[in-house]
Amino acid sequence: MKAENREAAKGHRKGGGCARAAARVRTLPNGGPLDTSTNNCATPSHTAFLGAPVDKSTGEILPKWDPLRKWELQSAGKRLLPGHRLGVCMAGIRPDWQQVEVRQSSESGRCYYSGLMACGSVWACPVCAAKIQKVRSAELRQAIAAGAALGLSVAMLTLTIPHTRHDQLSELLEGFTGALGALLRGRKWTKELRPAYGIAGYVRALEVTWGEASGWHPHAHVLLFLEAGADLAQLADTLFPSWETAVKNRGLGQVSRAAFTLQDGTHANRYVTKLGTELEWGPAEELTRGHTKSASGPRYSPFDLLGEYAYNADARAGALFREYVEVFHGRRQLQWSQGLKRQLLDTEGLTDAEIADSLGQADAVLATLTPDDWLLVRRAGKRGTLLLVAELHGAQGVRLLLRCLLDAEPPGQRAHAAEPQPLTERYND
Repeated sequence: MKAENREAAKGHRKGGGCARAAARVRTLPNGGPLDTSTNNCATPSHTAFLGAPVDKSTGEILPKWDPLRKWELQSAGKRLLPGHRLGVCMAGIRPDWQQVEVRQSSESGRCYYSGLMACGSVWACPVCAAKIQKVRSAELRQAIAAGAALGLSVAMLTLTIPHTRHDQLSELLEGFTGALGALLRGRKWTKELRPAYGIAGYVRALEVTWGEASGWHPHAHVLLFLEAGADLAQLADTLFPSWETAVKNRGLGQVSRAAFTLQDGTHANRYVTKLGTELEWGPAEELTRGHTKSASGPRYSPFDLLGEYAYNADARAGALFREYVEVFHGRRQLQWSQGLKRQLLDTEGLTDAEIADSLGQADAVLATLTPDDWLLVRRAGKRGTLLLVAELHGAQGVRLLLRCLLDAEPPGQRAHAAEPQPLTERYND
């Protein structure tokens, strides 16, 4: 692997190279780094390492999530998808900005960049997906709370279809989404079930996994906002025949009743909490949860496939990820039924692209990078490392890392390079 790779991540976590130099930043007795320009102790950051477990055999701190993983995956995605707008994401400086800012969240203490172009692809980009899904998860939590105030409970309907390793993802997804539309917009749903069970609306989340034994597995989780105390078992029994018919009508075979589930709010809340955390696990989870176990063998999420390509040079996993990106292009990950979002949140909210483009103006600017500084960071493949250093050591750590990167460059390498071209088109995915 080049630049941002697993070896670089390991080297950083073991204290190698520039990271080891940055770790020598002078600290105050209470542990906070000293910003020499203000003589103020930086606010302690809630990073992956605070409160993290320690490997007793080696003494190594195991971070609660891998802070470099999404950057490594994005770099792999850029190589895998030439010509995709992912190529300029978190690389080119926005046309209306002259510099890059490193900001620190006042809530989490985690650092992020402002002033960079973002692709806004929840399907293809690990960096944008993490940011977008955090917002979507917060919206759903707010909606659940607002619904409860109106006397609504939440249940989670999980829908899937028969599939084999020989099925094409494009055909499966087309049939599956068609069946979903027939179920949730059909006469039985709108005229009978919604009034009978006090269903105010739903939020549909579209997902897919892949496994060696059974291939692509598109599925959906549908959060139903319905009258508190509704008989979920009865609703499921009434709803299943409609789903069965919708699937058969699209030539997808006989759906299993066991794969059709309607669960209470506990499962709905657990799913909402999980949303957006796929890219935030630590080394322990990476070993045990690198893919989802099933009776037919291991299953991989799309970003798991990208990880196999990035870390293990698995060409087939890369081809599968490319197929997935092409097929899911233009589709919505989350879809609210008409009027529900405004009813519960009093707003339609931001689009994925608007979330990805948000700059975080309310958060403090920890450091400012010139175009030359940013080119240096990009060329060294240290975008994720710089944010981690900023969280741990503040502005002084960033300055030390930049100095270290500059010293490590070959003579004459500091010449200007062409910036990626600005995004000229937006897509709704």
